[in-house]
Amino acid sequence: ITSDQFSSVKKIFTTGSPLFERNSESIPYKINERQSIIYACGSGDIKETKVFIESLAPIQNNNEIIVKVHPHVRHENYQKLTRGFKVKIIKGEAVFEDLLDNAKVVVTILSEASLHSMIRGIPTLFIFFEKKWDRLLHGLYDISSLEKEKLIIRSKKQLLPTVNNILNNESFRRNYIQVQQNFIERNIKIHKGLFGATKEIDKILC
Repeated sequence: ITSDQFSSVKKIFTTGSPLFERNSESIPYKINERQSIIYACGSGDIKETKVFIESLAPIQNNNEIIVKVHPHVRHENYQKLTRGFKVKIIKGEAVFEDLLDNAKVVVTILSEASLHSMIRGIPTLFIFFEKKWDRLLHGLYDISSLEKEKLIIRSKKQLLPTVNNILNNESFRRNYIQVQQNFIERNIKIHKGLFGATKEIDKILC
């Protein structure tokens, strides 16, 4: 549609997982049976990835700590960050959704992977150490003051206690999931009917 010179494409936006087709070769990774904590990389987030790895070092023996590289970024950029830590690097070619079956927590800057994990009911944390992520967040989503307070990690010292609360405090976890569910329901429309999405697109275009 976007390449059709006769189409009006001002109101069409493409989004979602960058990979919906599998290569004929299998992806060379294996996730342990232990529940995992995943960092979904974006672009330009080496600092945040480093904080994630260092902060979760105290619980790395009891959990599978995973860094899922963004599809358009070389995994070698992150490899050196894992030295001395029990962290698994998953290359960008792997499909993020395939990692979620064992996921207990997902952490990211502002990757759209967060929407996939939230929809599945997996507690998902945003880590923002720079103002640019706030500006981008407000450009993408409608987020309340309560949601910003609960869903966004602002400092290194805040990350591990929040993850521990999600893992070990059932009341905290239930409350957290409810807050992110409110965020999802206001920002994402999920269609269950066969032609539900098509009807919504027609409303935009007509």
